[in-house]
Amino acid sequence: IQFLYLELSMRHVYACFSTIPTDVRVDSWLNYLTIFDIVLKENIPLPQAWIWDILDEFLYQFQAFCIFRSKLKEDDPAYKELSEEKDLWNLKQVRDCLLYTSPSPRDS
Repeated sequence: IQFLYLELSMRHVYACFSTIPTDVRVDSWLNYLTIFDIVLKENIPLPQAWIWDILDEFLYQFQAFCIFRSKLKEDDPAYKELSEEKDLWNLKQVRDCLLYTSPSPRDS
């Protein structure tokens, strides 16, 4: 349950602040990995509205991270931090998380 509360907290941070610290971006990414790992793999039932909101915010934060990363300069302290975090908001992992949420052909 704590990971769902953290997701709501991160959603609030992204909605209310124009500058998101790098550590918050990292924490948010790790929390989403936890959500997908626990909720989806263990088949924990959540209301459909919650699932929609989680996926919507996941994609919003991914987009926000891509924009943030594209604007970084090499002399920015966050540039060095992100260069050490190769898997942070990695496109392949984001795609895999989304594919995992979609029903497989055998589910229909």
